[in-house]
Amino acid sequence: MKRVLFSLVWILSATVICSAQTTFYFPQVADGIQSDGISWKTTIFITNTGVAPADVKMEFTTSSGAPFNLSFDGSGFTSSGNTVTFQITGGQSRKLVSKGSGALTVGYAKVSSPGTVAGTAVFSEFAAGGGLLAEAGVPPSNTFLRQAIFVDTQSGFSTGVAYANPNAGPASITFQLLNPEGVSMIPPIGQTLAGNQHTAVFVNQLFSGSGAAFAGTLQIVSSVPVATIALRFAPSGQFTTLPPVSLAAPPQVQLAVFTDPVSSFTTSDVRDVQDQIVRFDTVANSLIWVADGQSFPGYPVDGNFIRSDHFFQVRFGTKGGEPRAYFTETATGTICDIEVTGGRLVISGTNVPVPRS
Repeated sequence: MKRVLFSLVWILSATVICSAQTTFYFPQVADGIQSDGISWKTTIFITNTGVAPADVKMEFTTSSGAPFNLSFDGSGFTSSGNTVTFQITGGQSRKLVSKGSGALTVGYAKVSSPGTVAGTAVFSEFAAGGGLLAEAGVPPSNTFLRQAIFVDTQSGFSTGVAYANPNAGPASITFQLLNPEGVSMIPPIGQTLAGNQHTAVFVNQLFSGSGAAFAGTLQIVSSVPVATIALRFAPSGQFTTLPPVSLAAPPQVQLAVFTDPVSSFTTSDVRDVQDQIVRFDTVANSLIWVADGQSFPGYPVDGNFIRSDHFFQVRFGTKGGEPRAYFTETATGTICDIEVTGGRLVISGTNVPVPRS
């Protein structure tokens, strides 16, 4: 049941108190009935924490980016298509309960107001007979470029993450799983999420090779701000929320500069056998895939050698009369093939020598 719950239906509930011009998100909203008769509803509470009247607008979007035309029980609001609007003065509040009828549908919501409003949504699961099985509330979800969620897969628990891209353009997202010591457990995963869409996945599905159960964090870095939330599921099917935390800005990148001992030619651009360029950050000891900016830890630079074991070496050659630096295996002297596939860095040896033309 927990996999159906996470994969198909979750709702971010949020409590947020902001200054004028309030915006917050429900990164995933669900309403309707599963094939086994289990149903889901969202209850949304909104209040005006200021004094002046505040206009509130709620916009619902399906996971594919189409309008999500939800129906609600309650009063004091106007519903039109995928939008709910109302006005409340200081101290007033509204309660909206989705009807939970029809086939299960998922999406996300944006709540905005030029005033000071606060909102809470409650995610509720009901048995086929109508009895309440479980429900949970979540703190606010703002959008961040850099954030993390806690992950716990010990003692039979599982953790899932949902993320929404409320921007018009696509989001390039990198996921990095870290153990309690902050060390990367597995190569990062890269995904692209189209504008106005969202998705949800269990961590052990996102990282199929994550191995044994553990407790740690999942860092989420995006090219545009996205909203996320996580749920922690017990073996019994009960669930609770794991809100995201914002991450500090990364330290300034300091690129390694490699020098040809023969010609004194210097460069930070190092090429593989396909002329794809990588660079090296000497602060983070990471390899940077220039094509999309993804960074992979574990590549310290020592002179013209790469990695602490000096397994790789930057060697110099010429192509079309232009001096170039190449990423090679130290032992063989041949150029490597570097690929980033699905957010994973793969370095393979070849028998191609450094060009001298």
